[in-house]
Amino acid sequence: MKFFVIEMNLFDDRLFAYTEQVDFETGEAPRCPECNDAVGQREWLPPYHIKLSKPSYGDFAYGSIAPFVVTERVVRLYSESGLKGIESFQPLEVVKVARKRNTSQEPPMYYQAIIPYGGSRTEINPTLSHIEYMSEPTCQFCKLGTIYKYQNVVIDEDTWDGIDVFKPIGLPGTIVVTERFRDFAELHGFTNLKLVPSTEYECPY
Repeated sequence: MKFFVIEMNLFDDRLFAYTEQVDFETGEAPRCPECNDAVGQREWLPPYHIKLSKPSYGDFAYGSIAPFVVTERVVRLYSESGLKGIESFQPLEVVKVARKRNTSQEPPMYYQAIIPYGGSRTEINPTLSHIEYMSEPTCQFCKLGTIYKYQNVVIDEDTWDGIDVFKPIGLPGTIVVTERFRDFAELHGFTNLKLVPSTEYECPY
């Protein structure tokens, strides 16, 4: 199976708007059941209000909302596709669009994609991914360490469970998708979605 990484240019709105939470509160972060370390961002508590940086609306949008948000069209087509990995979609309310004076076009309905870390036990191969750590992982369940850099994302296919959208164990901030998802996205021509072959993806920091 070929794998791809979703390239998320978080606050780049040269083509399409990015998203930010508005007047939000947070709860607890998800915890590893083995070591109890945090394995993700704190839970976003309602109300789920967002703002957009400009009146240019992509099917996918990035920003401060992890991992990304999608339009109602993507939600509908994904639910009909048979693909697996996105646990649920949280509806969001757009309360502000910056620079909207020059257009009357209303934003679409957006949803946050919920993809839990550990929802798939698919792992990366840290050696073939050329990962360099500042601190090595100590927990064999979450396998979270402090990463200095990596050169690509090589999936350990022996651990892949057939899921199509996942956060690989060892790289919790990275969203990997399968060739099936790539074909699905191309079929429907989703905007603001760039998929990079996982073995060509470079560490963004």
